[in-house]
Amino acid sequence: MIFERPELLALAPLAAILFAFTVGAHWRRLRTLATAYELTALRRLLPTSPGRFPTQRFLCLVSAGALLGLAAAGPVLWDPEPPEPVPPLDIAITVDLSLSMNA
Repeated sequence: MIFERPELLALAPLAAILFAFTVGAHWRRLRTLATAYELTALRRLLPTSPGRFPTQRFLCLVSAGALLGLAAAGPVLWDPEPPEPVPPLDIAITVDLSLSMNA
């Protein structure tokens, strides 16, 4: 496998790390809310428990970030066939240097 833009391969781990930080920050914010407010009120408002770390969401987002970074590099599974060579053109250039051209 080759990549059209191999310099963009660095985006794969960077995107995964960015998504991991966002999930972690979101979880910390939910824990702060849980300590500031009643847990029963938050359970009514939130789809998940604020005390439990969202492991499935974390794994999905980190793998999606890594795959997005790989896709940005443009993977190519096989080398394209080289184009067929163009037949050469036969060109003849003539220059008339006779004295009759000096008139």
